Amino acid sequence: MKASKFIGIFANWFELPLDPQVHVKKAILEHFPGRLQIDFFPDADLNPEIMRGEFKMLKIKEHDEWHRHAQITVSTKQDLKWQRFVACKEQMHVFDAPDNRVSSSKAVNTLIEKLRQSRDKVENLESYGADGIPAAFDYLAEFYAAAVMFPMAARNLVRPKVDAGTMTLDEVVDLVGIPKSYVEDVLADSWPHLHSALIRL
Repeated sequence: MKASKFIGIFANWFELPLDPQVHVKKAILEHFPGRLQIDFFPDADLNPEIMRGEFKMLKIKEHDEWHRHAQITVSTKQDLKWQRFVACKEQMHVFDAPDNRVSSSKAVNTLIEKLRQSRDKVENLESYGADGIPAAFDYLAEFYAAAVMFPMAARNLVRPKVDAGTMTLDEVVDLVGIPKSYVEDVLADSWPHLHSALIRL
């Protein structure tokens, strides 16, 4: 299963907030082909200004059987909303093709630089080329995470309240439990089209 298909599982989810280490993890384990283990590691030394989180996929052999072990590190030097979002976003890399994962330090440095250049500029994804595929996938993972943590069904319930002035943006942010910028993305008029495009990838 691709991440694009996975976000469709949450499209009709109404209950908020979602717990990335419970709801999202459970759904991944239910739909991932083969044996998979997912563990989270809080890191008080990881500087979120450089890297908010990290994903590693290991292949482990136990009792003559191979299984995958996803290790997700999340910086605790960022607020809880960011920690929740990063925990979800990094899990989206479970669905990456192996060649699209970033592992070497050189690749990590390249990824960081490209993300700095491309943040909030979706059109830049078109310019990455073959060597920019990991950066593109990492950038897209942010949108996948936004779609999972703030599902379309919940968005469609909340948006009219925001438009009517009976619910503020800050109240929505507290309800969803992810950074404001991503809540704004999901509440935007363009989001339904973008959400459909993500599912079709």
